[in-house]
Amino acid sequence: MKARWIRGGWLAAVLLGGAVSQGLGQTPLQAERDESETPPPRQEPPARHHVGEVLGIFSSSELPANQRAHNAVTVFGDSRIEGEVRNESVTVFGNAVVRGRIGGECVTVFGDLDLDSVVDGEVVVIMGDARFGPNAVVHGECIVVGGRITAEPGATFHRQKREIAGFLPSVGGWFRYGLFWGRPVVPSLGWVWVVVALHFVVYFLVALLLPKPVEACERVLQEQGLAAFGVGLLGIFLFWPVVFVVGVTVAGLVVIPFLLVAAVGAVLLGKTATFQWLGRTLLRRLGADGPGGALTGFLVGFLLITLVYLVPVLGLVAWGVLVPLGFGAALMALVQVIRESRPPRPARPLVMPVPSRAVAATVGIPTSSVGAAGLADVGSGGPSLTASTPVGETGLSLDAPAAGAGTGAETPPLGPASPLLSTAPATPLMLSPGELAVMPRAGFWIRLAATLLDLVLLAWFARLVHGYFPLLWLAYHVGMWMWKGTTIGGIVCSLKVVREDGRPLDFTVALVRALAAVFSFVALGLGFFWAGWSPERQSWHDKIAGTVIVKVPKGVSLI
Repeated sequence: MKARWIRGGWLAAVLLGGAVSQGLGQTPLQAERDESETPPPRQEPPARHHVGEVLGIFSSSELPANQRAHNAVTVFGDSRIEGEVRNESVTVFGNAVVRGRIGGECVTVFGDLDLDSVVDGEVVVIMGDARFGPNAVVHGECIVVGGRITAEPGATFHRQKREIAGFLPSVGGWFRYGLFWGRPVVPSLGWVWVVVALHFVVYFLVALLLPKPVEACERVLQEQGLAAFGVGLLGIFLFWPVVFVVGVTVAGLVVIPFLLVAAVGAVLLGKTATFQWLGRTLLRRLGADGPGGALTGFLVGFLLITLVYLVPVLGLVAWGVLVPLGFGAALMALVQVIRESRPPRPARPLVMPVPSRAVAATVGIPTSSVGAAGLADVGSGGPSLTASTPVGETGLSLDAPAAGAGTGAETPPLGPASPLLSTAPATPLMLSPGELAVMPRAGFWIRLAATLLDLVLLAWFARLVHGYFPLLWLAYHVGMWMWKGTTIGGIVCSLKVVREDGRPLDFTVALVRALAAVFSFVALGLGFFWAGWSPERQSWHDKIAGTVIVKVPKGVSLI
């Protein structure tokens, strides 16, 4: 009986152990082994706060790891992306450091890229280098223009990567540290100094081989520096339209290369003269100008401008002034050489008006003594005076009566109280452009009054016809100056535009004066006020076009 109970207990224990083992599903050894093979629970990334857009203009921008944005754009500053950008990340004129995920494209322009994260779109770097860390994954193409690609082991590119013009990485540095800072010369870039040395050689050869043209340009800068700057701006403004107009013709295709070479030569010649003028001016101020001053002045001027080019902002301003200044000086020197090569024009004799037959009949002068053009013979022995005879060649005095009385009728004297002068109908006096050029010059306020009258008139007309006012203003002035040498406001104020050299005002001069007036206006109106400040009473556009505005006396016709 006892043995039976032992066997039953053992069986129960075995059954109970099997049930427990089956219920647990594993033995203690298996449980220990399974527990060692179970991976740790997955940790979810921290929740990111949505910030919308990341924008930085003239400042750096940053997206922290706990933030998410639609786009990230930085201009003129560096960017650091550690969070998530769903769309594009763009950095212009700055470096970009990317440690977070970019859902779209990653673009860097004129800067370097340091990427060690995932980019779902393309990676584009222009004028900069691209570095990819071991965790970088780029699903799109990788294109680097003007820079190099550096990838560490582990970086993954699902599509191709390309380098274009990889030999130009330093050009991007000039844009970032030169143009962005407003200076043409960046001291940290070696190739920039090579360019400076090449420029020096070219300008020095021009100064050495062409001393007379350089001196002619220097005289223009010495005497008419402001006018040269205005002419240069106008020449640069009109150069490409002229090239286009010439290029539309078949013959123009042959002329265009010569125009381009001439323009480059004018700039080189003018800038060489500018260096020489600045250097010699500085040496004269210091009292050190002596023999060989031309080349010495060029060396000093070139060194001075190079130092100015190193200064931020001021360097770019100096470069922007020197180009039109030199170009204008070369153009004005060329015009002066052409004028000096022409033979002098003979002086025109002064012609005095004489009475016609109708006027002679009204004052009692026999019509037989009056020719077809005017008074032919006053008295039997008097000298001949016609419309084409200068007064100085006749010997006739207008204050004394003519000698002789061969007709039997007494001829009235031609003095101030003469019936010929008192009873003759008054006619407006017509003066030549040369005679008008010596008239008193108009000041600023009378010119302003005439301009306001024209402004009121044209504003009313432009509203009436719904015209384009600036074009209407230009066409009105050019047309009126060509036709009458003045405008309606000028007629009211007795003003007339004449050339300094006494020649008639043609279309070219009128157009140049009108276009140059735009420059006087955009410079805060200083070009117009210059007419009241300068002793010559000339505005900037007057100096550029070679014109003056004169005050016409009463009795002189303006119509």
